[in-house]
Amino acid sequence: MDNADDYPIHPPQKRSKIVSAIAWALVVLLVPMSTAWIIGGWVYWFDVLASQQMLIGWIVLGVGALMLIARRRIPGVICILLAMVSLYPVFTGRHLTLAGVDLEHKPDGVIRVVSSNLNPKNTRWREDIETLFDLDADVIVLLEVPRELNLGIGRYGFLEESKYPNWVHRPWKEREVSPSFILSPWVIHAIDTFEEPEFVQNYLYLRIEHPAGSFVAGLLHPLSPRTESRWTHGNRVIESQARTAWRIEKETGMPVLFGVDLNAGPAQQRAQTLRRAGIKMSKPVFRMGGSFPMNTPVPAALRIQLDDIWSLGDVEPVGWEMIELKGSDHQAVIVDFRIVGESNQ
Repeated sequence: MDNADDYPIHPPQKRSKIVSAIAWALVVLLVPMSTAWIIGGWVYWFDVLASQQMLIGWIVLGVGALMLIARRRIPGVICILLAMVSLYPVFTGRHLTLAGVDLEHKPDGVIRVVSSNLNPKNTRWREDIETLFDLDADVIVLLEVPRELNLGIGRYGFLEESKYPNWVHRPWKEREVSPSFILSPWVIHAIDTFEEPEFVQNYLYLRIEHPAGSFVAGLLHPLSPRTESRWTHGNRVIESQARTAWRIEKETGMPVLFGVDLNAGPAQQRAQTLRRAGIKMSKPVFRMGGSFPMNTPVPAALRIQLDDIWSLGDVEPVGWEMIELKGSDHQAVIVDFRIVGESNQ
């Protein structure tokens, strides 16, 4: 009988090469996905892909870990670096965690801001308005208001006997802006912004006299990027809004709080534009789940955080929450803020 030691042992080179080829093919695939938020500055579809940049980042990180386990060190390390690139715009300039909002009791000295895209086809808007009015908010921003509510407030005095008799209105303009309102129980003063006439129909800002300190409230709601032309126009609107808000904050010395439906996620170009102007998102990174679309089968991990309260100036969020409404496909966002800094004493 032949001795087994007489036979040469050949390592499974073919299998190893196949695994390596797959690993490098994945790296090639994941490079444009991980940098979608960068390429999206020039290419429409990559900016749309960047709406899922956080999910992409976690997937790339998982793939990198599996590669390291499979002893494919170089592609594994590259994937981990790509994951860091992918997650950078999702983490930058944001709180990692925040306390929830106590919906039963508002702490002393806070400014509570609520923002809600009501959905123009909302047949249960009366119930949803009652829900929002029960939140003891100092400011309520209503975006995409149903026609009946729009007429009720503007023409028929719907708010006159409510908790929110003070309001300003952004009127509807076809293919430009939706009917929107900012409501407050406190004394308000409208702020005119005529610096950029091309986009003035998008602006709505007002100064609010609050016991904790005066501040400016505004709203941001550009066109959804359903087509490349709408994407381009909406991006230009946000650039204009960022410049205008920056000027308002510098001229008044007051913080600015925005009720926002960006029609874009935290890594997309619109959010990047706001961050470059010093405007900050309130939603903490580790509060999972997006605000849109609600009342659908879409899993929470795939929902996009279109809605939030963004802020500029000497103010900090101290509590953050979302609630579902019965007739809207967006969750409403509730944020408690505290004004900080000597300029707002």
